[in-house]
Amino acid sequence: MNFLRRTIAVIMSGIMLASTGAVAVSAAETSASTVSKNSDIVEGKGANLWSFNKKTGELKIKKIGDKEIFYIDDESSPGDYLPWKKYVKDIKTATIGKEVTGVYAGCFSGCENLTQVNLPETLKFIGYCAFSACSSLKSITLPESVTEFDTFAFFNASALESIVIPKNVTKIGAYAFSNCRSLKSVKLLAEMKELPSDCFSRCSSLTDVELPDSIEEFSNQSVFSDCTSLKTIKLPANLKYLGERSFECCTKLENIVIPDTVEQIGYNCFRRCKNLKSINIPDKVTTISDETFKDCTKLAEIKGGKNVDFIFDTSFINTPIYNNPDNWTDGVLYILNCLVIANKNTPKDYVIKDGTKLITEKAFNNLSSLESVVIPDSVEMISGNAFSKCENLKSVKFGEGIKIIDGGAFKGSTLTNSPEKNLILY
Repeated sequence: MNFLRRTIAVIMSGIMLASTGAVAVSAAETSASTVSKNSDIVEGKGANLWSFNKKTGELKIKKIGDKEIFYIDDESSPGDYLPWKKYVKDIKTATIGKEVTGVYAGCFSGCENLTQVNLPETLKFIGYCAFSACSSLKSITLPESVTEFDTFAFFNASALESIVIPKNVTKIGAYAFSNCRSLKSVKLLAEMKELPSDCFSRCSSLTDVELPDSIEEFSNQSVFSDCTSLKTIKLPANLKYLGERSFECCTKLENIVIPDTVEQIGYNCFRRCKNLKSINIPDKVTTISDETFKDCTKLAEIKGGKNVDFIFDTSFINTPIYNNPDNWTDGVLYILNCLVIANKNTPKDYVIKDGTKLITEKAFNNLSSLESVVIPDSVEMISGNAFSKCENLKSVKFGEGIKIIDGGAFKGSTLTNSPEKNLILY
């Protein structure tokens, strides 16, 4: 993982260097500095113009002419080549001049006593790990000129309390604000289409989130996972995709309305949301992924979901929907349009409820008491191992609507009749 992050940073730094035409200088020149007549002031010389006041803790960066000081390779970490590296623990305030257009990789990484940063209106780019582990930085005002955040930009900035992301931002990298444990408020003004993986994960104090309606995807995974103080959030009106683990372990989440535009909900999306009592499933959603609502120990109500035709046997495991005996009929649990699981109380001659579209994986697995089953015309799919090891199952009446019988659906049974010849067998 470290290698991957460093590789990305190297590529990015190389692109920046090439695009600006900056001239590379030697390591000796890069780190060169002089002490002014005032012995408290250290000044950089050569391509990079900077100064540090050892008495006040103020770093001033006037010009970056050599971006190789932000170079990261497989043997280095963010900030290793910075000319002010020896003062990292002493920096309290930082002012960046108007000639600087980017806070590049590792520029302030590990500045644990940094409390104030003044950014110019010319700034466009905040780089990889630029403010990572700035554990005393409580606030920062980002100029409207900023258009991009690289990965890990503010990762583990554990004192940061609020952030307003300017309207001109077009890209935010993965983990940009992850592990900002004091972050309470996020306001995203940018009309973006996508939030990246782990963008705000593990922000354990986050309670107030404002997102633009332009966002269509919570990409990949864990956008807000482990935000353990988040009770409610308004999702963007044009959202289409909730990625994997988007709200996993948001243990205080009580209220969330999934917009009608959502088409897909990723696996583990709401796992361990222990205070979530009710959830709506939009009409465009056809699949409830693996462990999507697992361990939502108060989830007792599902609204909508009329077009759901595929549920995993673990989608709602360890929820009141799954655990409440009142939701089981004759030893069988149905959720929405799907037969999820059957237990030993299932009659030996069982008729599946009309309107059922799916028999889930392992639904009747190892149910040795089962002898015959009637499947209605509404059923379209029988998942893998649905009737496996039903050693006394001898007769199944197949409905006319079945399109797919998955692999091993009747493995280990003594079924004597075969499915209709036009079925697709996997």
